[in-house]
Amino acid sequence: MKTLSITAIKHSGIVENWLDFEESDLIKLAQDLESQWLLNQGYDPEAIGIDEALDALLHDYARWEILEVTE
Repeated sequence: MKTLSITAIKHSGIVENWLDFEESDLIKLAQDLESQWLLNQGYDPEAIGIDEALDALLHDYARWEILEVTE
């Protein structure tokens, strides 16, 4: 799987860079932490991709908005 670097901004204006995340690790983390949120959004937590995982972990859960994802 791919290794991703993420640039995100918190609603308060703080920008952070998270480097070298394995795509599969992010998906697993979202499945573990945010399975109920994913179900509420109409997703099968066991069948999500990286886009749904990032949305669940960063946008909804922690109030981060993704600015850029690079491989």
